[in-house]
Amino acid sequence: MSVIIGAIKTIIWLFSFQLGIFFIMLGSLLYITANKKYISYFISGVIIWLGIAGIPNIPGPFRVFYAGSGFIVLLLILILFFFWTRTNRGIVFFSFLYLKMIGYIFFALISWDVCGLGTMGRILNIETAYKSGTEPMIITQMTKIMFEFIFAWGFTALGQYLEYKNRKT
Repeated sequence: MSVIIGAIKTIIWLFSFQLGIFFIMLGSLLYITANKKYISYFISGVIIWLGIAGIPNIPGPFRVFYAGSGFIVLLLILILFFFWTRTNRGIVFFSFLYLKMIGYIFFALISWDVCGLGTMGRILNIETAYKSGTEPMIITQMTKIMFEFIFAWGFTALGQYLEYKNRKT
């Protein structure tokens, strides 16, 4: 019985953040009276993602998968910056847009640092990482990633707040 209770606690913990974010976003969508069709798309996407995220053991690591995924992430970062510059061309004053872009840059840095954990840090093969002595590098990278998360979310949130204040006045 204690194994079942432990498994239930683990599953609740596993999905707690995802569900929390899902309900915050759902509440936000409902608050702005988004189109019900898009809300149903959002809910469907969340259910699909939770199904994928709940797979207990995904085989890997596969170098081709991570190399291909890294390329896709890099491409998406470039697309974001490309359209950001096209959308905000001609801005001559410091605004919330710059703060959001700084946040996006930190998210891009996080992407790079996470990839570094798998390659240089060998985090995907813990035994090799331990034998090769990369533990200090892994700890350093994780600390750096946490700071980058704070800056990424902080600049993005501050930019969003200033955009809200700017539109309100």
